[in-house]
Amino acid sequence: MRTGRAGRAGRTSGLVAVVAVALAAGEPLTAGAATAATAQQGPVEPTVRDLEYRSRDLVFSSRALDGSEHVVEGAEETTVTLAADVLFAFDRADLAPEALARLEELATDLDELGPRTVTVIGHSDGRGDPAYNLDLSQRRAEAVHTALAEQVGTGFTFEVAGRGETEPIAPNENADGSDDPEGRARNRRVVIGYPTG
Repeated sequence: MRTGRAGRAGRTSGLVAVVAVALAAGEPLTAGAATAATAQQGPVEPTVRDLEYRSRDLVFSSRALDGSEHVVEGAEETTVTLAADVLFAFDRADLAPEALARLEELATDLDELGPRTVTVIGHSDGRGDPAYNLDLSQRRAEAVHTALAEQVGTGFTFEVAGRGETEPIAPNENADGSDDPEGRARNRRVVIGYPTG
């Protein structure tokens, strides 16, 4: 039995919602989770299986590692988010020894994939002067870029930028206007992205 375009669109939006919820929670998106979600929306038909495979192409996994790192591995791009509090001392842009070890592992992964363009974006929290935060996020992104560039083989190119406090992923303040230290800590980060294909 063929499903009309409207029926397929409804199932697609439901599956996209499942992907979004899994990503927001930092949980792995498995084929089983997608199947269970689509089963709740009605009978499973061949088009649902097609959507399930497409969802796996969009996101293979999304995982948080001990709160200091979040990795999203997709069919086309991998994004590694590293907490700035682990990479750097407070208000500094020189990498900590444990950060260099993690970047060495990442450089090994990149070398296995071969030459490609790697983006390195620094972010800050919302406390302090915006111009200073922008400068600090740029210097931190450059420090990560320098460490990676020294460890990967030839042929890699890098796009490096600091975004300061302009792209928060968590609130810097609570609803009552008081400071939210956990939210600010999440916003202090360096995001490394690269194509996986």
